[in-house]
Amino acid sequence: MERINLKIDSEKKDEITQYVEENNEYSSMSHFIRIAANKEMSDEEEDSPQVPPRVSQTLNQITEELEEIRSGINEVTIQLESEDTDIQSLSQEVYETIPRAPATNSAEIASTGRSYDELDHQHAHTVLRNSDKPSTITGIAQHLNADKKDIQDSIHHLKSNFLPILELVDDEGNKHILKQEERR
Repeated sequence: MERINLKIDSEKKDEITQYVEENNEYSSMSHFIRIAANKEMSDEEEDSPQVPPRVSQTLNQITEELEEIRSGINEVTIQLESEDTDIQSLSQEVYETIPRAPATNSAEIASTGRSYDELDHQHAHTVLRNSDKPSTITGIAQHLNADKKDIQDSIHHLKSNFLPILELVDDEGNKHILKQEERR
């Protein structure tokens, strides 16, 4: 190792000496100056510090995996948006297909003494007996040439959009879906 002499004022020398004593990172003032010189020269050569090859390779792998994840997320997002559009469209068809049950009005409640729910179900049963429109999940799916799960998703979509959907089970245990007029 070669030796060089440096000239610095005594205040700067005292600052460096104190810094080296307070930081266990450096074994001597010479060590500090060598590290500072190396850092200065490497900063001029490159703006970023030298990265070991193993770390660089790992970072590249992580970057590739992140890109694959981003791509997968984009594909799922596009698929969900497409499915949401499909469900919205199918929901509209389901709503137009199912029979409509008249709403119970307050005059009926007053004259019969029965509850809204009881009268709504009575009206729905009457509509079902007199309607040729499909009202079960299976019937609606066959009528619209759709999957039963998609019909169920569509009905859920209709309900989640606060449309008046009435579900009732007949004497044979079949679940029927009807749209209900709004109460007045």
